[in-house]
Amino acid sequence: MPAAAVAARPARVTRRSRKGSGSVVLVAQGKGAVKRTQKNPYDIAGSNAADTWEPEESLPGYATEIEEFRESQALTLEANQRKVESEKKEAARLKREREVNEEEASDLVEAKKGKTKRRSLAWDHFWVKKDDDTDKITAVVCKLCGPLSESIPYSGNTSNLRSHLAHSHKDAFCKLCIDEKGDKWPPGDSGCGGDASSGTLPSAGTISAMLPKSDTELKDIFHYIFQGSYTPPGYNTVVQHILELSAEASLRVQDALAVLFKEGILPSIAGDIWSQGGIAIFGILVYWLDRDFELHESLVSAFPFSDVRHNGVEISKATKVACAKMGIGRYEVGDDDVVKVDTVAANVHCTASDSASNIVSGWGEFDGHECNCHLLALSVLAYLKAEGVSKCFKKLRGMTGHFHHSVIGLKLLHACQARSSLKSSSPPQDNDTRSGWGGAFKQVNWFIENEAAIQLYDIENPRKAATAAPNPDGNVYRDHKQVDVEWDILRESRAILASARTCVDLLQGTKYVTSSLVLPLIGHLAYKLHKDTAVKFEGELAPILNEDVKAAREILHKDICKRYFNDFMDCKLEDFCVATFLDPRCKHFTFKYVTRWARGTLTAERAKAWAKGAWDGDWKPKPLEVDAVVVTPSIQTRKVGKPSVASFLDDSDEEEMLEPNELSADTFTSSSASDDFSKYMALPVASGDVNPSDWWRVHGAILPDLAKMARQFLAAPANTAGVERAFSACGQMHSDLRKCLSEGTIEHTLMAAMN
Repeated sequence: MPAAAVAARPARVTRRSRKGSGSVVLVAQGKGAVKRTQKNPYDIAGSNAADTWEPEESLPGYATEIEEFRESQALTLEANQRKVESEKKEAARLKREREVNEEEASDLVEAKKGKTKRRSLAWDHFWVKKDDDTDKITAVVCKLCGPLSESIPYSGNTSNLRSHLAHSHKDAFCKLCIDEKGDKWPPGDSGCGGDASSGTLPSAGTISAMLPKSDTELKDIFHYIFQGSYTPPGYNTVVQHILELSAEASLRVQDALAVLFKEGILPSIAGDIWSQGGIAIFGILVYWLDRDFELHESLVSAFPFSDVRHNGVEISKATKVACAKMGIGRYEVGDDDVVKVDTVAANVHCTASDSASNIVSGWGEFDGHECNCHLLALSVLAYLKAEGVSKCFKKLRGMTGHFHHSVIGLKLLHACQARSSLKSSSPPQDNDTRSGWGGAFKQVNWFIENEAAIQLYDIENPRKAATAAPNPDGNVYRDHKQVDVEWDILRESRAILASARTCVDLLQGTKYVTSSLVLPLIGHLAYKLHKDTAVKFEGELAPILNEDVKAAREILHKDICKRYFNDFMDCKLEDFCVATFLDPRCKHFTFKYVTRWARGTLTAERAKAWAKGAWDGDWKPKPLEVDAVVVTPSIQTRKVGKPSVASFLDDSDEEEMLEPNELSADTFTSSSASDDFSKYMALPVASGDVNPSDWWRVHGAILPDLAKMARQFLAAPANTAGVERAFSACGQMHSDLRKCLSEGTIEHTLMAAMN
C-alpha cells in the first residue's frame, strides 16, 4: 500500500458512551460495523449504555485491512481452542495422578493397619455376570438361591443386592447388617432400648404398634391425614429397616451376654412353641441379672417352625442354633450333618418350658424345669374335674352361654343387677385351653359377686328361664340353674382356688425374681390346702365344707405335693433350693411344708448343703491375705407389687417365724466371718416386702463373690409367661384377618420390639 494512502487512512474511531465509562472500539466487518467493547468492571450502568456503530460505507479503502483482521481473529480463536483443550487434558492427567497417589497412600495405610480395602459385604452372597466386550458387571446371581436362579439386574451399586437379601433371605441380611457395623457398634450391658433414626421412624412405629406392614387401616389413616402430601415408605423399604433394627437389637443382646460371660455368670432361657393360621414359631427368651441386679428379659429367637416336625430332635437343634447365634456357647455342624462343636448346654444355667413331652425331651440335656404356672394349672384342673365340683362349673358355662346368646335375657339380667345395686356386666366366657383355668376362676368370681341378681332373675323370670332358646350344647337355661347346695360349692371353691390364683400371679412375673419364690409359695399353698387347715374367704373362717369340696380339696393337695415334693427330681429341687437360700427373705426356710410334706426329710438342711456345695465348688475365691472392713450405706428399697409375698405368707395361725429386719448393710471383719457365705449366714433375715434385687444391690459391695452366684441363680425364670406374652404379639400380627406376614418377618419384628 502506498505511503500516501496509509497516511490518508483515517485513524481507528473510538467513542465514549454517553451513559457509561466503557470505551467502544469500532471496526468495519462485513456489511456493518463491528463492535468490541472494553467494559469498566466498576460501571454498573455501562451495560445499558447506548452504542454507536460505524457503517462499512464510512470506511472506504479498508477492505484489505478488514480481511486481514478477520483472518487474525480466526487464527486467534483456533489457538485459544487448542490451548483450552490442552489445559483440560493436563488437568485430567493431574487429577488421575492425584487419585492414584491417594489410593496408593490409602492402601499403604490400610496395609500397615493389617486391613484390606473396604468392599461391600453384600457381594459375598452373589456371583457376577460381566459383558465380554466392556468387562463391566451387567447382572448378579444369588448364591443362596442357587446357580439356576433368576439373574438380578445390576444398577451400579448394591441397593438391588441388599433388597433381594432383605426380601428373600432375612437372616442373611441381618447378619450382613451386623458384620457391616463391626467395631462401629458401641458395646454395652443393657438389654433394652435404642431410638430409631429418622430414616427408620416409620418402621419403628410399625414395630411398636405390632401391626402388619400392609395393614389397610393404617394406609387409609395416612391417606386421610396427609391427603397425598406425604406417601409412607413402601413395604420393601419398611421391611428392610425392620431387619436393620432387628440386627441392632441382636447386637445389643450379644454385647450384654458377652459382658455376662466375662464375669463368669451363665444366663437362663425359657421357651415354648406357638402355632396359628398355618404358621408356627418357636420362641426362646433369655434372662440375666446385670451388675445393678436389674432383671433383663430379651428375645433370643422366634424361630420359624412350620417346615419341621415338632419333636425333641428338631427342638434341640433349633435351640442350639439360636443360642449359638447370640453367643451362648458354640454349635457347629459339618457338611455331613455331624455335630463338630456343641457347648450350648454348658453355657446355659437353667431352662423353663411348658409340660409338653416334645420340648421336655428336646431340652433334656439342659438343666431346667417345667413352667410352675403350668404345673400348678394341671393340679387345679384335677380339682375342677372332681365329682360334684365339675358339675357346678359345667352349669356356670351353660348359664354364661345363655346370657351371651339371649339378648332379652341379658337385658333382664342388667335390670336385676340394677335393682340389686350391682354394676351392669356380663358373665365372662371360659375360653381356657387344655391346661388353663384362669377363665373358670374369673367366671366363678363373677357369679358369686352377682349371686343376688342371678337368683332375682330366676324368681322374676321363671317362664323365660324355662322356655329360653337352647344353648349351642342343646340345653336350655333351666338345665343349668344352680341350686342352693351348688351355690355353696361355688363359694367354697372360690375360696380354695383364690390361694392358688394368688400363687400363680406372684410366680408369673418377669420383671422381678421368681425362682426363689417357688418353694415358699407352693409350700405355703400346700399348707393352706391341707385338710387340717381352715379355709378362709371373705375375711372369715368358712363353715363346715361340703363333702364334695373336701374330697376335691384333698385331690388338689395330694397332686401339688406329688408334683413338687414327692416326685420332684433332686436336680430340679436343687436349683430352687439354692435360689431360695440366696433370697434374703427365705434363707432360713421357715415355712411349714419343710418338715411336713417334703419327703419327710429336713429340706432346709439339704438346701443349705446344696448352696454350700455350689459355693465351694464354683464361686468361692481364693483366700486373701488381708480381709478389709467394708461398710455400705442403706438405700430406700422398692417393694414387690400387690399381691405381695408377705401378704400371702402372713397367716395368724402360722408358726412363729424369725423376726424380720430392715434392709441395711453391716460391717464385717475377718474375725467375724471367713468368707461371703459365712457373712451372708450371719446377716438377719430381710422383711417379706423387701425386693431381693434391692437387697443384693446394697449388700453386693460386702458380698461381691456371693453376689455373682446370686445373679446366676436368682435370674432363672420360674415360668414361661414372657414367651406367652411374645406369642400374644404374634397373634396380633398374624390373625384370621391379617395373614400377609411371613414367619421370618414376624421373627425380626419381635426381635426389634422386645430387645
